[in-house]
Amino acid sequence: MANALIYYLIVINVVTFLVYGIDKWKAKQGSWRISEATLLIYLIFEC
Repeated sequence: MANALIYYLIVINVVTFLVYGIDKWKAKQGSWRISEATLLIYLIFEC
């Protein structure tokens, strides 16, 4: 059970990091960005 929680936290942290990285990349290119609501949802699932 503890291992599953650790794996979940690792995966969700990596996914959140990638999503924020994609958003930053899109911002630098001047294209459509990921919505703030989506970014906040990822942060909520991290807790």
